[in-house]
Parts: sequence; structure tokens; C-alpha cells
Amino acid sequence: MDKVYRVGVVGCGGMGNAHARWFTASPRCQLVAGADINPEALAKFAQAWGAKPYADYGAMFADERLDIVCVSTWQSVRAEVTVVAAESGVPMIFGEKPMAASLGGADDMLAACERSGSKLVVGHQRRFDARNSEARRLIQEGAIGTPRAVLARDG
Repeated sequence: MDKVYRVGVVGCGGMGNAHARWFTASPRCQLVAGADINPEALAKFAQAWGAKPYADYGAMFADERLDIVCVSTWQSVRAEVTVVAAESGVPMIFGEKPMAASLGGADDMLAACERSGSKLVVGHQRRFDARNSEARRLIQEGAIGTPRAVLARDG
């Protein structure tokens, strides 16, 4: 029998629910818990996915023996959550983009995962989208100058 991975989600808003949908669609994953500081979002998440709710992600890491944690919080706290997950022994951590709010935060995440042996993945699934590749080509060729900001919307 293939291993079934125990999954927890930190950040139970829109992206947390999107990731919950993907995890629950896999027969190899069991979504067991969610953590959020917003009681309403947490209650909706727990009810929708049958996940145990936690107001404190550290307690979730300590109690649940997670194989995977998905960090879908605002970027300002992503580094902190990831470091605590790694220090708690979570072996696989999936993070949203951007990785962290600062280079220092990203460095802290990488160092914590290196110390603990946790694997860290950051979702950049649209990096090679045809539109993004074309924009990169135009920038590299100097066709559109030096961008100061890029805003893209799906849909």
C-alpha cells in the first residue's frame, strides 16, 4: 500500500481552500488540520474539509504528526511559519509565492529547512506560462524597456 501523507494547511483563506481542494483530490493525501488566526475563516475551512481547526499553528505541528504542511498565509508571516514547521520536524513544506517578505526571511526559511532536513517547495507554477515567457523574452531583448512592476491577472 502506498503511503498516505498527513497534510495540514496554515492560512485558511482563498489559497488555503484551493490547496485543500487539491490535497483532498489525491488518494495519497489526507487533510487532517488547518490553522488560521481568523476564527471565521478557520471554522469555514474546518467544516468544508473535515479538518481539525487550530488557532495556533505551532500546536497543530506538535499535535498532528504532519507529513506535509502547506503555508498559504500572507507573505509577511510565511517565513516565521515555515521556520516553526521545520523546527517542529515537518518533513515537507509547501509555500506560496512570493517565498517571503524579505531576503532575510527567505534565508531563515532555507537555513531552518537545512538544519531539520525538511524539504521546502515554493509554488511558481506559472513561471513558464506562455505569456510570462513572452514577457521575459521581450524584456531580455530590450523591446519594452526596464519594467518597474508587473501585474498579471488570470481569467
